Order: sequence, then structure tokens, then C-alpha cells
Amino acid sequence: DLYYPGWEVYVDREPARLYRADGVIRGVFVREGEHTVVLKYVPRSFRYGLMALALSLTVCGGFITVGSRKFV
Repeated sequence: DLYYPGWEVYVDREPARLYRADGVIRGVFVREGEHTVVLKYVPRSFRYGLMALALSLTVCGGFITVGSRKFV
């Protein structure tokens, strides 16, 4: 797989450093023996999108609440 920002790597459930191998692929150093390596893709853009969604829903909920009040 290609190296791209946003990837996180865990070796035996501990965070590890992800390296760019051969200039384009992902690599991680592990010691000799049997290990569990987990790669997760968690881009910042996804987090920013979730924050924008939460803000939008909050603003829309405020408009609906204020718009539904009857003014006397």
C-alpha cells in the first residue's frame, strides 16, 4: 500500500512509527518474533468533516428552535 498522511500503526497494541519505504510505500520496524501489526487510516480531513457536521447540526437545530417559537 502507498504511504499517505493519516495512517497510524500499532505493533502489539502499542503505537509505533510508520516509515516511508522505497519512497512510496508504508513500512514499520518490528523485532524478531511473532507480532500483531495493525494499520488504521484516520485522516485529519475526516475529523474536520465530523466537526463541521456537528457545528452545522447545532446551528440548524438553533434555527429550528428559534423559528418554531410563537412571538406575541
